[in-house]
Amino acid sequence: GIQANFFLFLSIIYALAMASSAVAVFLGCLVESPRMALELLPILFVPQMLFAGFFVALQLIPVWLRWIQYICSLGYGVRLGLIAEFGDCSE
Repeated sequence: GIQANFFLFLSIIYALAMASSAVAVFLGCLVESPRMALELLPILFVPQMLFAGFFVALQLIPVWLRWIQYICSLGYGVRLGLIAEFGDCSE
């Protein structure tokens, strides 16, 4: 089971879902058709998986691209979830 407080974990997931929804709505407002928005959506969300540090260690990403990690909401959500779950593992 999870070691973190359930409601803390739920609030982290909710905040991440709201941030992702906001990005999707923003993209939807930028383009004229829903089809174009669906085609452009992976351009925004696939790099977030790369720069979240979940699949690829951030040290393996070139230095000139590491700044992108600070604008990806998924990275913050993953880090908050890890802190909530494993924050007291030093004991």
